[in-house]
Amino acid sequence: MPESIVGSVKSALSTTVRWGARRFPGVADAARRAYFDVSNRRSSQRAAYTEWVAAHRLRSGALAEHRLESREWPRQHYIGVVLDVCGYEEDDLERSLQGLAAQVYEHWELTVVADRRWTVSTSRFEGQRARMVVAEGSRADRLNAGLARSLGDFVLFLTPDDVVYPTSFYDLAEALSRTVTADVVYGGDDLAYVTQTRGGGWRTRRRAPFFKPDWNPELLRSCPYLGSVTLLRTSLVRRLGGLRDIDGGELWDLHLRATDAAATVASTTGIVGGRVAGSLVHVPDASARQVLESAAASEGRPDVVIAPADETDVWQLRYPVVGEPKVSIVIPSRNQLDVVRRCIESILLLTRYENYEIVLVDTG
Repeated sequence: MPESIVGSVKSALSTTVRWGARRFPGVADAARRAYFDVSNRRSSQRAAYTEWVAAHRLRSGALAEHRLESREWPRQHYIGVVLDVCGYEEDDLERSLQGLAAQVYEHWELTVVADRRWTVSTSRFEGQRARMVVAEGSRADRLNAGLARSLGDFVLFLTPDDVVYPTSFYDLAEALSRTVTADVVYGGDDLAYVTQTRGGGWRTRRRAPFFKPDWNPELLRSCPYLGSVTLLRTSLVRRLGGLRDIDGGELWDLHLRATDAAATVASTTGIVGGRVAGSLVHVPDASARQVLESAAASEGRPDVVIAPADETDVWQLRYPVVGEPKVSIVIPSRNQLDVVRRCIESILLLTRYENYEIVLVDTG
């Protein structure tokens, strides 16, 4: 559906909802359902995100300004990138190197870890900025070998399936400059449909954004929502012993341990990275249980019940209730007496739990 048509339909439905809410509540409900039906269609979501990407794309002049601005920051944080290329092709490594070379934030270095020597050279980067380490063993073994060689104040662990955009490191470093005590910094991500151009470059079509919330420890205990393009303070990761050998769950386990030990966890708005469309992002069930059981034990709650949720690769942690803690029921409302009365009466009539309070919030 063309963007202009989507916008016109949304505008008309929004107007109908406002008018119907005042005159005909039944019509308003129907219009509201229609509005969200159109808004949630895949074509509408795709058009909206394409528009967002275009609005936030920086041209060469603006990128140069970001580069100059970052040079003036009072504190420069050095980012160590550990790139695991085991199991990938040389074209995949070349794509990753081009993405890194395009970064406007200049204070970073690269450690490529592989199970063999590659013909693709990292000599395009100045001085000792990039190196290749040949390491055998599991993924955790390889990443720990790269961690040992990394020189950055902060480290992030990538594969060629991870995509960085020109302002990825800039956005993360800017968030870090606003929260200097942060030990973990993350941002949103999306899916990247990548094709090679005739000139040897890469064209990327971006879809399915995940604009992430502020730090949410419960969400991280449900799924590995931080993603690969996440800064971790190097000294903290080393103090925790690096990555543990949990098949497919190495980063999730590290993120849980790092955030638990972090002084502060910070985030940046917008999208800081992507994942190549079609690449597998899955933590095997046995590994997910191992990760979550370890996290629960570190909390002193080995009694937690771990179960898969309805969504794929999402888990539920149910903590047994100890005693009768007070439950606060918050009801926001604005000039909706009948709705509030119905809500409160249903609570009083149907709730058997006694230790609760009702908090009304006037949003008007």
